[in-house]
Amino acid sequence: MNITGHYPGATELITELHADYYRKHWGFDDSFNSQVEKELSEFIAEFKEDRDGFWTCSIEDKLVGAIAVDGRLAEQEGARIRWFIVRPEH
Repeated sequence: MNITGHYPGATELITELHADYYRKHWGFDDSFNSQVEKELSEFIAEFKEDRDGFWTCSIEDKLVGAIAVDGRLAEQEGARIRWFIVRPEH
């Protein structure tokens, strides 16, 4: 198991993992996929190490989970746990 931060391609893999899970279990459509991709990309673009957190977990080079702490609105609303997901088979 390897736990790391952001790496090239992680955003797309996390978006795909969310899209697959929420489509299968909740019937969400491609608009959800687009929203996850947009918001996660914005978060990564605005990421500040002293404010935010972002971790991915891989097994044998396959993404199996992710979680982020989004602190962009921490002073107004509090930090938010976001994009928390683990492949159901893991």
